[in-house]
Amino acid sequence: MNLIGTALRNGGTCEDFFWDILAHEQDSDYVGRLGPGWLHRARERIADDPAEADISDMAAQAGVHRVHFSRSFQRAFGIAPSLYRQRCMAARVLSNVLAGNPLADAASAAGFADQSHMTRTLRKQTGLNPHRLRTLLL
Repeated sequence: MNLIGTALRNGGTCEDFFWDILAHEQDSDYVGRLGPGWLHRARERIADDPAEADISDMAAQAGVHRVHFSRSFQRAFGIAPSLYRQRCMAARVLSNVLAGNPLADAASAAGFADQSHMTRTLRKQTGLNPHRLRTLLL
């Protein structure tokens, strides 16, 4: 995990580090493309409060079908809205863990139903369980 040492030495934020891991693991870059304003507002809403961001509700508010919303989001930002939501929640967990919060509290604060839900998501996103991430980051 050379990325951890590099990120910590360079003074990067937890969120920067998280996205670096994902880009490294998936060999892809997160590159936003132009899209309608409602897509950008939806992305901001997900980033601001991923636990409360409901894709069906956002599609209805934008006046588009849920499938159209998801496809447009994927096309504009290179990532499915549900996966983006998971990544935002995972980034919140990492921020809370770095702040010294217990894992159960970090899971709750990030909007996960419970610690096991958080564990599954982090393992899926990073390949590491929360305890291992905490050990590497602290």
